[in-house]
Amino acid sequence: MDQAEYRSNPNNLYHISCGGVVYRQNNQKTEIALLYKNKRTAWNLPKGTLHHNETLERCCLREIKEETGFETIVEQYLGALTDQWFDETQGYDIDKTVHYFLCKYVPSGSEIMDEEHDRVEWLDVTKVRELLTEGPKNEHLIIDRAALHF
Repeated sequence: MDQAEYRSNPNNLYHISCGGVVYRQNNQKTEIALLYKNKRTAWNLPKGTLHHNETLERCCLREIKEETGFETIVEQYLGALTDQWFDETQGYDIDKTVHYFLCKYVPSGSEIMDEEHDRVEWLDVTKVRELLTEGPKNEHLIIDRAALHF
């Protein structure tokens, strides 16, 4: 296993990530931040690999900041999704668990996202759920859990 993070490798096929449902209230309406990647033509929630000695919450906040540029506050644990797939680039099966948190957006004025995604959009809950239902990661199930808190 890599010394810095819980990333899968041929000797340890288990991968741990954390991410969040970032929301804001806009004119009495709840909006969720969703990321888009052109090369995969896919929408997803911000998330990334857990580092050694890092809490799940800290990983969530770090990954949201890196991928969106947003400052957030963790409000609620939303559970985890575990999936297995064949990673064609690595040549082996991976078991991956992603822990998700409900996170409130905090305007900071300094919102520079990394280059991993092409854009971030604020969308209403129904549209986010629709877009994530089309994807392979079942993240729409996390949106259903988050929606209980709005």
